[in-house]
Amino acid sequence: MRSVATLACALLAALSVAGCAGDGSGGLPDAQLMIRNAAAATKDVRSAHILLTADGDGLAVESVDADVTRKPPAAHGIAVRKPGGQRVEFAESDGMLFVVGPSGKYLPAPPQIAATVPSPARMLDPERGLGHTLSQIRDATTQGKEDVAGVEAFKIVGTVPEDVLAELIPTAGSDATFTVWLRVRAPHAPLRTNLTFTGRDGKSATLAVQVTNVNKPISITAPA
Repeated sequence: MRSVATLACALLAALSVAGCAGDGSGGLPDAQLMIRNAAAATKDVRSAHILLTADGDGLAVESVDADVTRKPPAAHGIAVRKPGGQRVEFAESDGMLFVVGPSGKYLPAPPQIAATVPSPARMLDPERGLGHTLSQIRDATTQGKEDVAGVEAFKIVGTVPEDVLAELIPTAGSDATFTVWLRVRAPHAPLRTNLTFTGRDGKSATLAVQVTNVNKPISITAPA
């Protein structure tokens, strides 16, 4: 059973976040408490538009731009692959990745594509997606307050273990430095996320994640 002192500390921490994040007074809230709140909010996302942009040689894509639903887990969008900037229209359904072939019809993705493209549909998975990744951040600290596209956000930096990162990015080969900008005013949703890591091939990469159009109606037709 928690002691009275522990409960008092927890209450003070909660009040601190409510005061700093709720009224824009300029204080920096406890990072772990903000992360827990953001993780819980992210796990409730049912649909969204997700933009992934990659920098560095540790990923085989330049970007992935997709509409995503959680139930059923599905996605539809465009991936831009390296090298050469090849644009690939894709869809995810029932854990499988499909791409539009020369005939204009969906075909199962070749292994070299399926194994290297980060899964947008998985981003909303409560057990393996962004919400889960947020909940597993270690050594998080609040670095300051910044402007993100006209919205005030707290910048929080921490570490994501390699095994957790690999659930989002199969080619990851190291822990990641996780930087997230959480909205100052409630709900404290992630506005932008950066993951910096080393791939299994030893090359470094940074993956930026933007989530917009949260819980807006999205209809994705599964490939025939």
